[in-house]
This record gives sequence, C-alpha cells and structure tokens, in this order.
Amino acid sequence: MDRRYPALIGFSLMVGCAGAPMPAAEAPPLGSVLPRVPPPVSSPAPPARALGIAGTFGDFVSAVRALDGAGAADSDEPCMFRHLAGGALRVDADLAVAVRPLPEASTNLAGRLRATGGAVQVLGRWGRFGPIDAGLNVVAMTSAAPRAADRRALTLFVTHGAVHIRTTGFGLPFALMEPITNLGEAVLGVIQRLAPDVILVTADASLSLTRVLEVGRAVSDLGIRVGFVVLLPPETRLPPVGPSEEGSDVGLCTAGLPENPGVAEGSRDPRALRQSLISVQALAQACMSSVGGGMTPEGVMEVLLRIGPGGAVANACAIQDGLGVPALRVCILERLRSLDFGPADGVVDVALPLRLVSQGRSPQQLECRDAPSP
Repeated sequence: MDRRYPALIGFSLMVGCAGAPMPAAEAPPLGSVLPRVPPPVSSPAPPARALGIAGTFGDFVSAVRALDGAGAADSDEPCMFRHLAGGALRVDADLAVAVRPLPEASTNLAGRLRATGGAVQVLGRWGRFGPIDAGLNVVAMTSAAPRAADRRALTLFVTHGAVHIRTTGFGLPFALMEPITNLGEAVLGVIQRLAPDVILVTADASLSLTRVLEVGRAVSDLGIRVGFVVLLPPETRLPPVGPSEEGSDVGLCTAGLPENPGVAEGSRDPRALRQSLISVQALAQACMSSVGGGMTPEGVMEVLLRIGPGGAVANACAIQDGLGVPALRVCILERLRSLDFGPADGVVDVALPLRLVSQGRSPQQLECRDAPSP
C-alpha cells in the first residue's frame, strides 16, 4: 500500500487574538435601582525577583521556587541576572524547572562530593542525560541551558573556597579532577579544549551569589552557554526512564509504515484531509511548549499516519526527523494518534511533513548592568 497524500503543513507556531469592538455603554433609566456590583477580586502580586545586595545562592533557588510555584517563570529579559543601582541583584532568568517541587539549595556540597564519586546525571525539560546510575543528580532551573541537543555537560559545584568539576560521563583531565581554588587562564583553557555543550553551575546555599556569578562569568567568557542547576537530595527517587529517553530512534520508521495485508485501500478527499489537520498546529505547539520550555530547535519532521476506516489513527511514526529530539517526537506522535478523521472507505496512509519553527527567544546572557545614575 502506498496511497499517500502529501499535505505540507508549514507554520510558525504564533498565536494571536483579536476581538470585536465593545458596544458603547448606555446610562440606566432615571430612578432605576442599580444592581449591587461585587468589588473586583485582585490577583496576588507575583513573587519579587529582586534579591538585595547580600543575596546568596540559596536565596536565588528560593526565588526560583516561588516564581515557578506562582506561574511567573517566564521572562523576556535579555539577561539572567541584572545588577541594579546600589549593588542589588534581580533575577531576570527565564525559568524552566524540570522537577517539582524544586529542592532547596544544598547546605553541604563538599560533603556530598566527598561521599559520591563518578559522573552527574542532568534532569532538564527535554528529559535527562548522563549515566542513569549516577550518584549525583542535578535538576535544571533555567531555559537557556541545558537544551535539547546538549549531551556533554560540565557541572561546576561551587563551595566555600573551591570549585569541583564533574561531567556527564566523559573523562576529565588530571588538572580538573581535584578541587580548584582559582579558575585561572590555564584551567579555563583546559575547559575550553574539552568543548562541552553546556556548563551548569550550582553552589552551597550560603555562598554569596556574587561569587557564583564570578564563576559563571569566567566560563561564559569562553563562549559556552551557562545554566543553573540544583543538586537533588540523595534520598530522591527518580522515575524509571521513559520511552522518550530510551534511545534516539524511538518513534522513527525510516523504512516506512509496515505492510497491512488483507486490508482494503481507501481514499479521502485531500481538501477535507487538510481541514482535519488544522488542529495539528495547536498539537505541535503544545508539545514544543511543554517539552521545550520556549527554547526549541527548528526543522522538518515527516510523519506517516495510517488512518483506519473509522477515522482513528491506527499508526503514526516519523520517517524523517530533522530536529532529533526524542521527547518532542514522542509527544507529537502521541497527540497525532488521538486525532479522529471521521469514517471513510478503507485504510489510507498519509505523509505529513511538519515544519517546526521556534518562536523562542535567543538564549539569555548571564548578566546585564543598569547604566549608572548621572
């Protein structure tokens, strides 16, 4: 069976709205009794993002917890932190908390690191990467990093007086195996030669956020994206690996849909088919938002659908995926399987190229500074 109706759906995942003009208000008749209008219910103000001059890494994590819990995680600001006049800091980071509730910042990183050797597993919006049996698990807080394609990550654990470096499974040179007291030119050169996709930073709760940003600034000057994470407590039980994390080929069918012998081929009106596929835009957008946290790749995913006589999707897979993000692919395929095209004659296979265009912002810089007062 090779009856396929190519239906190119190109969209930019932009949502807009417009309403009809409001009618002019009319005054009530003289002497009429006006209805009692209840006072407006004020919405609670979002949590403050300002941390003050003496802010700590623990204060930063507490602010992230509060903002995420209040649904105020999104930010259009160009930087993750803004230095305000007078020395205060404001958290402008666009947040993408991967585990809820987000744990508080660790109070004894050095002790955890002494007790636990080996690599780090990173939990982010796109899923997890690094060894699943890692003794140290960190959870992302920012959307700038990690991102979908990241696999080689360095995690910097900043303690009082030292920086400890761990990886997501690739080897470290001897110069980086011991705690480092100074991120000098030689150490930064070694980090740059390792070519990590991303550098993730966490710190002791009581450590000054100014000190944490000094470390972040040193590595971001290498041109490597920086994100912030928090260490999960040792007793945290992680869920089993999901289907979108088992391998990069989940949901792919590079050889096409399997043969379906004994089933009559059918036909569908291509125009009606296109009309039925309008909802795919909203489905794909929901996946990009829930999986990507606003920072998504772009590309074409060609999906094959097998529609049964009753209109249900009997099979859905991707014959080609230019995005290469298993979690996004699984989400889109699961939502496509929920579509109903209505009854028709026989079984029809449809090729559906989806052009996914991110409307996400450019990755935030680490810091911005307000212009000094004249």
